[in-house]
Amino acid sequence: MKLLNSEEDISFLTAHFPAVEFSLFKSDDSVGFISCFVAKFSNAHDCEATWLDITSLIALDFQEQLENENAAWNIYLVLFCPEKLKKHSKYQIENDRFSLRKLVLDGPNYFGKTEIQIVDFLETAILGRDLVISDQPNVVEENNKDETHNYIREILSNGKVLPMDSKEASIKLRKNLIAELIATRD
Repeated sequence: MKLLNSEEDISFLTAHFPAVEFSLFKSDDSVGFISCFVAKFSNAHDCEATWLDITSLIALDFQEQLENENAAWNIYLVLFCPEKLKKHSKYQIENDRFSLRKLVLDGPNYFGKTEIQIVDFLETAILGRDLVISDQPNVVEENNKDETHNYIREILSNGKVLPMDSKEASIKLRKNLIAELIATRD
């Protein structure tokens, strides 16, 4: 699956927010299963002040019109900003669950990207294009499986009681046991 620049009319956004540069990318399947709006801001203040209004407008004028329910739940809003947003604002935006998923790309590293670079980034972030799927099944050899099984059984049955509370001494004991496990395993 790929994201392609959509020719769909997004003038409902540009009419309300003329200072923001918008584009829309949709997945190349027949339904347009994934829609990704990109909003480029000139400063952090405008981004922080308008992201919620943009979200609401997309929900009313775009999401509401989608007939495919799955497509209605696969909408993204990516906010590009040349300045860093306040940590609290970025957290609030990305964790807002109303209508669509949001992603903030702020700071000079993200601004001024070409459309090809934006699509490349979006395909990695949204579609997981960088994930590698092996055609080989994840098989554990029987000898290795038995060795690991016996090793774990030995550690768990060595008589040590592992406290699970949050006391400093208990935390230290668990850290030491983990370090010991790692050291003996190598």
